[in-house]
Formats: sequence, structure tokens, C-alpha cells
Amino acid sequence: GVLGMFNYFQADIWQNEYSVMRAAGTHEPPNSAALWNLACLEVARGNFDQALMLADRLVAVQSELGVDNSFRAAYLKGYLFFCLNQPIKALGCFEKIRNGTGAEKKNPRYHRMLLMMVDCYTATGQPEKAEACKDELSRLPR
Repeated sequence: GVLGMFNYFQADIWQNEYSVMRAAGTHEPPNSAALWNLACLEVARGNFDQALMLADRLVAVQSELGVDNSFRAAYLKGYLFFCLNQPIKALGCFEKIRNGTGAEKKNPRYHRMLLMMVDCYTATGQPEKAEACKDELSRLPR
């Protein structure tokens, strides 16, 4: 009886990956992994503004929990600004990562971030900084 009723209500939420992540991201406190995945799903749908709002929420949640996962949140925001053709804002996010502890250089996204930085520096008329990113790329392990 009760289990069947619970299953009925959950089936409405668990329709697909998007609905599951949306439900997990809206509960208090929201699940950070769900917010990340939901933002990625919004990117795949082309909803960059919605993904940016989720990235801001991810930063806030991680801050509230005292979790230092700034690479993930800063990368997501930088990537979104890059997709929205806002190179100065993207660089602001990426430079925080690049000037970090160095541990982030082991993350596979770091390589992609440097490639985006090259494009952003080139678009903003900063060829010397673009070259510095290319030099760093050439020194990273593959």
C-alpha cells in the first residue's frame, strides 16, 4: 500500500536523467553533483543562461558546505562564458584556476581550459598571453 503509493509519486519524478537531476538539485540542501550534472545537461540543450544560474548555485552550495571544489565551479562558469562569447568573463574564471595550487593541472579539463584561454586571449587582443598558454600546453603531460 504505502510502498506502492511512494513508487507512484517517484515514477513521476524519475522520468529521465534530467528530471532526476532537477529533483535532486532543488531539494534543500541541493546535491552538488546533481547541480553539476544538471548544468551539463542544460549546456547540452543549449540553455547556457540556465546552466550559468546552476553554476552560481553550485558555488553557493559548496561555499555553504565549506567544500573547496572551486576548480569544478570556476571551470563550469568559464566554459559557459566562453560559449556565450564573453571572453573577458571566461578569462576571469579561468585565471583563478590557472593561478591556483597546481593540483588542478592534473585534471583533464585543465588542458581544454588552456585551449579556450588561447582563444579568449586572442579574441581580446592579448597575443602574448595566448602564447604563454600555448607554451604551458606544450609542457603538460599528455
